[in-house]
Amino acid sequence: MQHQRSLKNSPKRALLGVAAAVVLGVGIAAGAMLGLGGSATAPSINQAAVASAATAAIEPVALPLVSESEREAAIDTLDLSVTDSAALLDAVENGQVRLGWLDVWDSQKLDGDVVQIQSDGVTATVVLQGPQRIAIPVPAAGLAYIYAGTDGGGGVTLGVRGSGGTSYLPVLAPGQAVAVPVR
Repeated sequence: MQHQRSLKNSPKRALLGVAAAVVLGVGIAAGAMLGLGGSATAPSINQAAVASAATAAIEPVALPLVSESEREAAIDTLDLSVTDSAALLDAVENGQVRLGWLDVWDSQKLDGDVVQIQSDGVTATVVLQGPQRIAIPVPAAGLAYIYAGTDGGGGVTLGVRGSGGTSYLPVLAPGQAVAVPVR
């Protein structure tokens, strides 16, 4: 009689878990090493707690890269401190970080939803309105995290767009986060 090994307790699953932890740790460490902490009031997104089921349903977003002539204006979209802006610009100019454009908007009703977008240690707070273009570091681990802050009513609803198309994220409650695959 053959025994089938369950993936639930298999070495392959354990290896996948270790690999995921390493990739996540590298992304967090890279942001910390570059000193790109973002706003002091930004919540810490528990990236390990982000629902993988929600992530799997989101199409990867291809970020068009920020051109050299757009770098300073792009960094201004993040509303970072002067020190963090200078550190990010230096990292971009030295080739340590690539910036990409991400369009975000409230996909339902313009009701004051607020989100925080975290990518490679940089956090941007965005009040969702019509389409807004912000720059984010292209994350080494391939995931940007969106944290639902304020809900204007009916859940935090948003769409994201890069150069490859539009994705509508699941409705989020304040405090929830979702990982968005970006490249």
